[in-house]
Amino acid sequence: MKRAQTDGFGASKRVKGGTRMKLSGLRALVVVACAVALLSVLGLGYTVSNLETIASNELIPEISAAAGMALASSYASTMTAAALEDMAVNGRTIGLRTAASGALAILYRTKTEDELTAIITGTADPMIRAAAINSMVIYLVSTKSDKKDFKLTDYLKGLATTGKTHEMRLAAAEAYYFANRGKLKAADLEAQAAKSDSDELAYAA
Repeated sequence: MKRAQTDGFGASKRVKGGTRMKLSGLRALVVVACAVALLSVLGLGYTVSNLETIASNELIPEISAAAGMALASSYASTMTAAALEDMAVNGRTIGLRTAASGALAILYRTKTEDELTAIITGTADPMIRAAAINSMVIYLVSTKSDKKDFKLTDYLKGLATTGKTHEMRLAAAEAYYFANRGKLKAADLEAQAAKSDSDELAYAA
């Protein structure tokens, strides 16, 4: 008897000729779990010390990560960029790495477009590159060109497909949907989430 294989999320899939469970629903559950945990943590008025204790425990990764998200602001105001970059890479739990990456995202708000581009397309650890995404989106949506046939949405969609790194493609995908806000209906977004030119466009949808 053939035993069912499992993917990285523990969802079963058939070995031959079967259908693979879509991950979009699972991703949504993870996001919801993180959000619920985060709101619970903040609502209970946990101290930084409490949050660090939770973030340092990886028994339930989603809760650890949620506590890390809540720590980001505190870490951004008390730690250096160098220390945060080290923690984002070497932190012993997902919560601590998330806290550091989130804090870096706050510090990166003051960086120039060239500086952010160097980070997000460079060889740094993905947790560091991810910290540059939100600020990069702001620059991308304001991209201009002297070319007569330049169209921002086409440029962003292309970059979301051909960008050098996953993080750059994701930043471009988020910028693309921001530039198209109000133009795409829910049905359009659902269709693009199911099938797009890149995984990043599908995920951002």
